[in-house]
Amino acid sequence: ELLSLWLQLLLVILFTAVSVVVAIYSDSETMGLEAGSAIVDLVVSILAIFVARKVVEPANQRYQFGYAKYEPLMTTVEGILMTGICTSAILSSAQDILHPDPFEAPYLIVIYSAASFFISVIFGVWMRSVGKRAGSPLVLANADLWILGGWLALGVCGAFVASIVLGRMGKIEAAAYIDPAVCL
Repeated sequence: ELLSLWLQLLLVILFTAVSVVVAIYSDSETMGLEAGSAIVDLVVSILAIFVARKVVEPANQRYQFGYAKYEPLMTTVEGILMTGICTSAILSSAQDILHPDPFEAPYLIVIYSAASFFISVIFGVWMRSVGKRAGSPLVLANADLWILGGWLALGVCGAFVASIVLGRMGKIEAAAYIDPAVCL
């Protein structure tokens, strides 16, 4: 269980670093949301390692019912952080729809999202097998999140491929709306 959570942390650090670079370079609302989500994932991954260690500790005088309350606390922290990131993304995307702002480097976004799809799904399937063997609901939930995140990345990849196609067809104005629409 802890090994999978440590590997998850390393992978999240990699995804966070790359997504921040891609977001800055591409000036894409969708990639900005991806980078913000990756930062939240980094915080939650660190918390998950702490929580996984704590919940197995026995009850004591201070925590008479054990440490199980840390799991919902971790979920609450993640929810609050994601609410802030999503609110910011919605406001920025709405502004880009009202005043189109073209993004840069669509090929970089396609490469990043395609790689993200493959890595996330493969890691999620591996994590699911670890979660089943260890009987860990925490690892199983994280595995499902990795798999779902991978499929979302494939959707982003498809949308940006469509923007490239629209751009080549001379529909530059229409292509500029794909980024904020996908972000929303």
